[in-house]
Formats: sequence, structure tokens, C-alpha cells
Amino acid sequence: MKHAGEIEGKLIVLESIALVCVEDTLAHRNANAIAKLRENIERMVRERCHPLKLAPDDEVAAQQYALEFFDAVVDEVFRRRSQRPVRDLDP
Repeated sequence: MKHAGEIEGKLIVLESIALVCVEDTLAHRNANAIAKLRENIERMVRERCHPLKLAPDDEVAAQQYALEFFDAVVDEVFRRRSQRPVRDLDP
């Protein structure tokens, strides 16, 4: 059985990676990138769940959880951006 600290640590790592990836995607102002990432996440979860022979409801629940997590990361990135001070671009 895993300890709460180990699980929390793994979640922090996953969240950190997700934040960096989404921040980088948004920094390049690729409007279609978020939609494409959502599609890829949904597909990847489905592909990884299939060999486990999960019940269809469990597979759908895993996809929904992944997308909710991703959407929360996107929201966090936008929240962080809105809190950053605007830098003066003139030298």
C-alpha cells in the first residue's frame, strides 16, 4: 500500500508537468493546441485503459477524470497569467 506522501508527491509531479506543458502551449498562442491536447489525452487514456479490460463505465470515468484534471490545469495557467504583473516592453 502506498503512503499518502508518496501519492501526493506523484500528483505534484504530474501537476507540475501538466502546468509546464500547458503554459508552453499557451505561450505560443496556438489556439487549436488546447483542443488537440484534450483529444490526445482522451485517446491516450482510452488506449491505455483498453488492455486492462476495464468496464466501459470505468473507462469513461477515467477519460472524464483526465479531462477534468487537464481543464483544471488550463484554468490554473490562465489564473497565474492573470496575476502576473504586466511588464513594460519599452526599453
